[in-house]
Amino acid sequence: MTKVRPPLTVERAMVRVADVIGYDGMAAAISSDDKAVSESTVRNWSNPDTPERCPLECAAAFDLAFQNAGGEGSPMLEWLERAIDQGRRTSFADRFHLGRLLRTVIKEGSEAEIALLTSSLPGATEKDDARAAAEIEEAIAALQQSLAAVTKRTRHTGTSDAGSDPSGGS
Repeated sequence: MTKVRPPLTVERAMVRVADVIGYDGMAAAISSDDKAVSESTVRNWSNPDTPERCPLECAAAFDLAFQNAGGEGSPMLEWLERAIDQGRRTSFADRFHLGRLLRTVIKEGSEAEIALLTSSLPGATEKDDARAAAEIEEAIAALQQSLAAVTKRTRHTGTSDAGSDPSGGS
Protein backbone atom coordinates (compact mmCIF):
# COMPACT_ATOMS: atom_id res chain seq x y z
CA MET A 1 0.00 0.00 0.00
CA THR A 2 1.31 3.43 -0.96
CA LYS A 3 1.66 5.90 1.88
CA VAL A 4 -0.11 9.19 1.24
CA ARG A 5 2.20 12.18 1.33
CA PRO A 6 0.48 15.55 1.55
CA PRO A 7 1.06 17.90 -1.37
CA LEU A 8 3.57 20.72 -1.02
CA THR A 9 5.68 18.82 1.52
CA VAL A 10 9.30 17.72 1.40
CA GLU A 11 8.09 14.12 1.51
CA ARG A 12 5.95 14.64 -1.60
CA ALA A 13 8.85 16.36 -3.39
CA MET A 14 11.04 13.35 -2.62
CA VAL A 15 8.44 10.99 -4.08
CA ARG A 16 8.42 13.08 -7.27
CA VAL A 17 12.17 12.57 -7.50
CA ALA A 18 11.86 8.85 -6.67
CA ASP A 19 9.24 8.45 -9.40
CA VAL A 20 11.93 9.40 -11.93
CA ILE A 21 15.19 7.98 -10.49
CA GLY A 22 14.00 5.58 -7.79
CA TYR A 23 15.06 5.51 -4.17
CA ASP A 24 18.14 3.54 -5.16
CA GLY A 25 19.06 6.33 -7.59
CA MET A 26 18.53 8.89 -4.87
CA ALA A 27 20.80 6.97 -2.51
CA ALA A 28 23.43 6.71 -5.25
CA ALA A 29 23.20 10.46 -5.92
CA ILE A 30 24.26 11.30 -2.37
CA SER A 31 26.65 8.44 -1.68
CA SER A 32 30.40 8.87 -2.01
CA ASP A 33 33.49 6.70 -1.69
CA ASP A 34 33.73 7.84 1.93
CA LYS A 35 30.09 7.38 2.86
CA ALA A 36 27.38 5.16 1.42
CA VAL A 37 23.78 6.12 2.03
CA SER A 38 21.24 3.32 1.98
CA GLU A 39 18.00 3.26 0.05
CA SER A 40 16.15 2.69 3.34
CA THR A 41 17.62 5.92 4.75
CA VAL A 42 16.30 7.87 1.77
CA ARG A 43 12.91 6.15 2.08
CA ASN A 44 12.77 7.15 5.75
CA TRP A 45 13.44 10.76 4.79
CA SER A 46 10.43 10.65 2.47
CA ASN A 47 8.19 9.07 5.12
CA PRO A 48 6.17 11.65 7.07
CA ASP A 49 5.80 9.15 9.94
CA THR A 50 9.53 8.91 10.68
CA PRO A 51 11.57 11.56 12.50
CA GLU A 52 14.46 11.51 10.00
CA ARG A 53 14.55 14.37 7.49
CA CYS A 54 16.43 15.05 4.29
CA PRO A 55 19.51 17.29 4.72
CA LEU A 56 19.44 20.32 2.41
CA GLU A 57 22.70 19.39 0.69
CA CYS A 58 21.08 16.10 -0.28
CA ALA A 59 18.06 17.94 -1.64
CA ALA A 60 20.28 19.74 -4.14
CA ALA A 61 21.83 16.46 -5.25
CA PHE A 62 18.36 14.94 -5.67
CA ASP A 63 17.23 17.79 -7.92
CA LEU A 64 20.36 17.46 -10.07
CA ALA A 65 19.96 13.70 -10.42
CA PHE A 66 16.25 14.18 -11.20
CA GLN A 67 17.07 16.67 -13.97
CA ASN A 68 19.92 14.51 -15.34
CA ALA A 69 17.39 11.67 -15.69
CA GLY A 70 15.05 13.90 -17.71
CA GLY A 71 12.80 15.12 -14.92
CA GLU A 72 11.34 18.58 -15.39
CA GLY A 73 11.57 21.18 -12.68
CA SER A 74 13.28 21.01 -9.31
CA PRO A 75 10.96 19.29 -6.84
CA MET A 76 13.17 19.86 -3.82
CA LEU A 77 13.88 23.51 -4.63
CA GLU A 78 10.22 24.12 -5.42
CA TRP A 79 9.27 22.66 -2.04
CA LEU A 80 11.83 24.85 -0.24
CA GLU A 81 10.68 27.98 -2.07
CA ARG A 82 7.05 27.26 -1.09
CA ALA A 83 8.07 26.62 2.53
CA ILE A 84 9.96 29.92 2.69
CA ASP A 85 7.13 31.79 0.98
CA GLN A 86 4.58 30.35 3.42
CA GLY A 87 6.81 31.27 6.34
CA ARG A 88 7.19 34.79 4.99
CA ARG A 89 3.43 35.18 4.62
CA THR A 90 2.93 33.96 8.19
CA SER A 91 5.75 36.10 9.62
CA PHE A 92 4.79 39.27 7.80
CA ALA A 93 1.01 38.90 7.71
CA ASP A 94 0.55 41.80 10.11
CA ARG A 95 2.70 44.05 7.92
CA PHE A 96 0.69 43.13 4.82
CA HIS A 97 -2.48 43.86 6.80
CA LEU A 98 -1.11 47.29 7.77
CA GLY A 99 -0.34 47.98 4.11
CA ARG A 100 -3.94 47.22 3.17
CA LEU A 101 -5.15 49.47 5.99
CA LEU A 102 -2.81 52.23 4.82
CA ARG A 103 -4.33 52.07 1.35
CA THR A 104 -7.77 52.54 2.90
CA VAL A 105 -6.58 55.41 5.14
CA ILE A 106 -5.13 57.23 2.13
CA LYS A 107 -8.28 56.71 0.06
CA GLU A 108 -10.72 57.70 2.79
CA GLY A 109 -8.55 60.60 3.96
CA SER A 110 -8.32 62.00 0.45
CA GLU A 111 -12.06 61.68 -0.07
CA ALA A 112 -12.68 63.44 3.25
CA GLU A 113 -10.30 66.26 2.31
CA ILE A 114 -11.98 66.80 -1.06
CA ALA A 115 -15.45 66.73 0.48
CA LEU A 116 -14.37 69.15 3.25
CA LEU A 117 -12.85 71.49 0.66
CA THR A 118 -16.06 71.39 -1.36
CA SER A 119 -18.04 72.13 1.81
CA SER A 120 -15.84 75.15 2.58
CA LEU A 121 -16.36 76.84 -0.79
CA PRO A 122 -18.86 79.65 -1.33
CA GLY A 123 -22.18 78.24 -2.44
CA ALA A 124 -21.73 74.94 -0.59
CA THR A 125 -25.00 73.24 0.24
CA GLU A 126 -26.26 71.19 3.17
CA LYS A 127 -25.80 68.17 0.93
CA ASP A 128 -22.09 69.08 0.58
CA ASP A 129 -21.83 69.41 4.38
CA ALA A 130 -23.53 66.04 4.89
CA ARG A 131 -21.20 64.39 2.37
CA ALA A 132 -18.17 65.95 4.09
CA ALA A 133 -19.35 64.65 7.46
CA ALA A 134 -19.87 61.15 6.05
CA GLU A 135 -16.44 61.13 4.39
CA ILE A 136 -14.78 62.38 7.59
CA GLU A 137 -16.48 59.59 9.55
CA GLU A 138 -15.18 57.02 7.05
CA ALA A 139 -11.66 58.46 7.32
CA ILE A 140 -11.82 58.33 11.13
CA ALA A 141 -13.02 54.71 10.99
CA ALA A 142 -10.10 53.79 8.72
CA LEU A 143 -7.66 55.50 11.08
CA GLN A 144 -9.22 53.76 14.09
CA GLN A 145 -8.82 50.37 12.39
CA SER A 146 -5.19 51.19 11.69
CA LEU A 147 -4.63 52.35 15.26
CA ALA A 148 -6.12 49.11 16.58
CA ALA A 149 -3.89 47.03 14.29
CA VAL A 150 -0.72 48.94 15.24
CA THR A 151 -1.61 48.81 18.94
CA LYS A 152 -2.31 45.07 18.73
CA ARG A 153 1.00 44.50 16.94
CA THR A 154 2.91 46.58 19.50
CA ARG A 155 1.29 44.63 22.34
CA HIS A 156 2.07 41.34 20.57
CA THR A 157 5.75 42.12 19.94
CA GLY A 158 6.26 43.83 23.28
CA THR A 159 7.92 46.86 21.69
CA SER A 160 6.87 50.44 21.65
CA ASP A 161 8.41 53.48 20.06
CA ALA A 162 5.71 55.78 21.44
CA GLY A 163 7.00 59.30 21.69
CA SER A 164 10.12 58.63 19.66
CA ASP A 165 11.09 60.81 16.75
CA PRO A 166 10.33 58.84 13.54
CA SER A 167 13.13 60.71 11.71
CA GLY A 168 15.66 59.18 14.07
CA GLY A 169 16.54 62.51 15.70
CA SER A 170 16.24 63.37 19.37
